[in-house]
Amino acid sequence: MPPPAIEAIHRDVTSRITYQHYAKTDFREITGKGQGNCSVIAYNMFLEAKREGYAPIIHTCLTPGYEGHQYTEVNGWALTIRLNKVIPMAQVNCVDYRKPYVGD
Repeated sequence: MPPPAIEAIHRDVTSRITYQHYAKTDFREITGKGQGNCSVIAYNMFLEAKREGYAPIIHTCLTPGYEGHQYTEVNGWALTIRLNKVIPMAQVNCVDYRKPYVGD
């Protein structure tokens, strides 16, 4: 089971940001309700995890269907909109193809 604090980050971001599919890296913070693709959601999870004292990583990968995707790793857990839950990194069915983002 993921730690409750990590699940809370996922729950908070996915309750505020409605997923909208479009193919573009879009790192922008949404402080209230809004819409965004997986990169917006991953970036907002990244920001919340950083504020909570974690050292999050955003991964850019290809899904089994060769679609680009981004998700956030926090302490060995993957916070992803694709499955709408927190899963262990070992269960991520996605192949990284770009250097992970750890912040500026």
